[in-house]
Formats: sequence, C-alpha cells, structure tokens
Amino acid sequence: MDETVQSVLDQSYPHWECILVDDGSQDGSWGVIQEWVKRDARIRGVQQENKERSAARNHGARQAKGNWLCFLDSDDCYLPDFLAVLAEQIHTQPTPPSLWLTGFYIWDGQHCQQAEMPIPKEPLADWLCQYPATPSRVCVDASAFFEFCFREDIVIVEDTVLWVQLLNRFRLGYLPQPLMKYRVHEGNSVHSSSRAIFKRHQGLLAFFKTPESGLISTKVKRFLLADVLFKMADWERQQGNTPSTLRYLLLSLRQQPFNKHTPARMFNLASCIPGFSSIWNTLKP
Repeated sequence: MDETVQSVLDQSYPHWECILVDDGSQDGSWGVIQEWVKRDARIRGVQQENKERSAARNHGARQAKGNWLCFLDSDDCYLPDFLAVLAEQIHTQPTPPSLWLTGFYIWDGQHCQQAEMPIPKEPLADWLCQYPATPSRVCVDASAFFEFCFREDIVIVEDTVLWVQLLNRFRLGYLPQPLMKYRVHEGNSVHSSSRAIFKRHQGLLAFFKTPESGLISTKVKRFLLADVLFKMADWERQQGNTPSTLRYLLLSLRQQPFNKHTPARMFNLASCIPGFSSIWNTLKP
C-alpha cells in the first residue's frame, strides 16, 4: 500500500483527493491508512465491513468531491504524469469522452515491461473483453459512473461489466502512452496459479446473464470461457488432480476447440495419460 499511495503523492498534477477504503481488513491496514491521512490533507480514509472490491470502490466514489474518478488498486502504482496527462486531455476538449483508458507497464515489483495493447476497434465491447482494462488505468466521469457503479453481486470481472455498460452509452478516450504500473503476482484473478481463477469463471457466467452481455459476440464469449477453463485445468494439474484437470480441459475444448491455446490444451490432455510424461522425456533432445 505504501508504494501505491506514494505514487499518488508523486503526481505532477496537484489538484487531487485520495480516498483510501479499508474493506474490513484484519491485517493492520487501517493503521497504515491513518498514518497517510496525517501526512497530507488531500488524503482521506474510510472504513466499511468486508464487502469485496466492488462495494469498496462504490463506497469510496460516493465520498469523492471531484468530477472525475480514478480507481487505483492497492498493488498498482501511477507514473508521475498519470493525472497530468489525463487532466490535459479532459480540460482541452469541449466535450471530452466520459471513459478514458491509458497504456500501462506490466510490473513484477522490480522489472517493468510495456504492455502491447492494440488500438481500440469496433465492436468496442468485444475489444474490451479480449483486452480487459484494469481499474487502475481508467478515468471516468463521475456523473457517468453513478448511472451504473460497480456490480456488487459480481466479485471478479465486475470492472469489465461496468466498462461495457459505459461504452454502450458514452464515448471512449484512449491514451496509448503507458502511465501506470500493473503489478503481476500469483494473487491476480487471471493467474492460473491462483484459486481466484475459479471466481473469475463464476463472474463470467454471471456477466453473460446480464443484458450488457448482448453487446459481446458469441465467439468472444466462448473464447473467454475456454480460456478461463483452461487456466482452471492448469491449476488442478498443479495440484495433481488428474480427473479435474481432464474435466476442465474437455470443457475448455467444448467451448472453443480451436484457438491460440489449442496446442497447449492438447499437450496437457495427453499428459493425463499414464506414462506419457516418461515417454515425452525420452523424446526430448
């Protein structure tokens, strides 16, 4: 959290407020928040019962006084000009887009690599689902945000649901310049080594039952489900659960037999056959 909050204090644009939401933590986070509140009058802390990320973001947004909202996750960081670049774009346009996305760096805590992101193209809902926008690289008009807010009944992919809703009503502004650092670690919901990948599957199923999902093509929906099922199979494989590995691999292939993961899925499927690993190792050069 310290690195994250410090990245806000380091902004070259000074006209901001930072609201730190303690979502019923039990790890001493509230004490850390209080120390930051003492350091700068622009920082405020609020508490709530543990209700997960969507409720925490909505609660923080309701406390905000500004006309534009940014959502910085506690493991990500802004680059010093994040707010300055966004403010310049917003203030110099007569009718600026209501939703902005920036480029970003992928960060493991030590090394940064610029993420390769294609330019947005129509249909935007399909593009956004294939190249999800984490909240830390988003800026949204507060009045547009409060027409929808984050869905509190969807724990993971709640951000994609909101962006799709907004894009159905408002224009998108895109800044390819990397302006924040997204920290990758095993706790990320898209990481196959994290148990959270199962919650992502549940979130996608809930998302595809919403009216907004009608904006997304069947092909993209099937890819997303095939992808998450493949990662669930990989998690089960790492745990040594062969029956569950087979089940999720077959479900993934059923959703979409041919995509970029097909060779890996077929190899993992063959790996479930007794003796395959030994045979494969003997064939290695």
